[in-house]
Amino acid sequence: MKKEYRWKPGAHSKVNAKVAADEIERIAHAYGGITPSRMVFEAKKKRNPLHNSFEWNDTIASKLYRESQARYILRSIEVVIGQDEDKPICIRAFHSVVEDDAKIYTTIDHAKENPELWEQVVEKAKAEIKSWRETYRNIQAFEVIFDAIDELV
Repeated sequence: MKKEYRWKPGAHSKVNAKVAADEIERIAHAYGGITPSRMVFEAKKKRNPLHNSFEWNDTIASKLYRESQARYILRSIEVVIGQDEDKPICIRAFHSVVEDDAKIYTTIDHAKENPELWEQVVEKAKAEIKSWRETYRNIQAFEVIFDAIDELV
């Protein structure tokens, strides 16, 4: 059966999804698996179909990498909001929203105080739930969870 590849909604790439997937599968087959570092190594070759998907200017790449690290930090910090028996209840402390036409991260408290921002947080949460459901839709053991998700979103 012929595989059809496509980018997830919102994904940005300079290469066709099938071309990228075919190249990744080629690398994985050649080396018995794929790692990000192997992918970058192979993509360094100018004729590689993935080459233009990467930033090769080290000055620009280092700035982008540090911004990626900053986003990782923002996504990784949690705030403890309570205690459930012996386990703290934690939620994400910072959320990505659009405010005044700019994409920013804001605290959960600030988002709750602003109905427009809070709606963005809730809609993103629903989108993440839908995405999780799509990722694992073929696991029948989750049917009860899928039913609850369908009811919610």
